[in-house]
Amino acid sequence: MQASGRTANARDTRYKRLFLVVALTILSACSTAVSPEDFVPPKGKQVSGRRVLLLFAEAEPEIGPAPLTVQFSVWDPHDTAEDPKFFWDFGDGSPISNERKPVHVYEKPGDYTVKFYASDTDELVDDDELEIEVEEP
Repeated sequence: MQASGRTANARDTRYKRLFLVVALTILSACSTAVSPEDFVPPKGKQVSGRRVLLLFAEAEPEIGPAPLTVQFSVWDPHDTAEDPKFFWDFGDGSPISNERKPVHVYEKPGDYTVKFYASDTDELVDDDELEIEVEEP
């Protein structure tokens, strides 16, 4: 029960963030009161000649008993990242991964904050965070 609520909240947060970005983009196109510097538009869209990077980190599962094997991935809604580089900090003191879709095993119960960073050839950057909950076996 708790896992589905946590997953739903994580997805809701991602969709709210994406909705806000799209809404601000439309508002900017329709009004001179909002400037491009007031928001971050969707990746791949041009604002004053600038491209931005917008990526989302995902994890499956986000909750479960130890040892918990988690498949991480990156969602690129506009599929325009140019030769991206990835950096995953799993929050448990293990080495950073540079893979696009790393698999990580959490051996000990606890709550972990996963930090995701990405950059591309134009030195554009984006970051995201996920919460992983590892329960007692």
